[in-house]
Formats: sequence, C-alpha cells, structure tokens
Amino acid sequence: MVTTNPNNIIILGAGSTGRYLAEDLSVENNVILVDKDINKINQIKSNSKLDIMAISGDAADLSIFNDTNLKSINFFIACTNDDKLNILTAMFFEKIPGVQTLIVLKDYKYKDHPGKLGFPEIKTFYSGDIVSEKIMNLFETPYSWETDKIADSRILFLKIKIDESNPLIG
Repeated sequence: MVTTNPNNIIILGAGSTGRYLAEDLSVENNVILVDKDINKINQIKSNSKLDIMAISGDAADLSIFNDTNLKSINFFIACTNDDKLNILTAMFFEKIPGVQTLIVLKDYKYKDHPGKLGFPEIKTFYSGDIVSEKIMNLFETPYSWETDKIADSRILFLKIKIDESNPLIG
C-alpha cells in the first residue's frame, strides 16, 4: 500500500478485527484505537512495536473523543461486538465533514439500518465476509465506495463516488 499523506484513523473495538486493522494501518497512518476493555488497551500500549494511540473508554459516551481533533480524522471504523454501538458511533462520525465511516456488523439483519436511518454513505461489512481484506482494499483505493477482487486478485472492480471536490476529476 502506498500512501503519500498518512490518514488519521479512529478504530473502535480492540478485538481481533480491530487490532489487526490497527496494526496493519498504523504502518503508514496515524491510528487511534478505542475500546472499553482496559486489559486490551494495556496490552496494545505495552507492545513497543506498535505506533498506535490506545484509549480506554465507552464510545457511547462521545466525550471520550474530546481530546481528539475530530476535524483531522479521515476514517472511522467501528468493529466492536455491539452492532448498535457501531451504528450509533458511525452516525456521529458521518456528520463530520471529510470522514469516511465503516462498520463491521455481527448480525446481518442490521446491514441496511444506516441507509434506512438516513446515512447511506456509511459503508457496512458483515463479519462473515473477509472484512479486513475488504477494508484494506478501501485504503488502497481511497475514493472507492466499494471494491471487489476477482481472478485471483488480478482484477479489481471499483465503485467510485465522485463529486466536484474529488481530485480524480480534471
């Protein structure tokens, strides 16, 4: 993955998916990992190889983000075990200009909820899919809405949302 400017990313949930994404994305980006489990946060903080800011707190209490310059955030990824919390926090971050929001859902029945609630821009992934690969594809192609690889990853399909401020125009 080649990045010219690092992205500022908040990942909610330090379980296996969140930790994997944080470790991988922190190589070329600024990552803040948030989880209410202090043991998971301490484990991340004790790993000197990781360049991740780890915060312990309940994300439903949005005040834990007070010390974060939210206007500098590019991506918000919610991947806790609580689908309702993932949707709630994604709706909050979707209101911040310039933030792309992604959620990983455990229960497929919630997949269409963000769109039905008036937040069609929130990208949803079902945990039964190969989530980390799909999210990493979005970072490789930052203006894509949806990506899919076929033919042993030799062909990449992109669905791209373009507006007048998109650098792809011109």
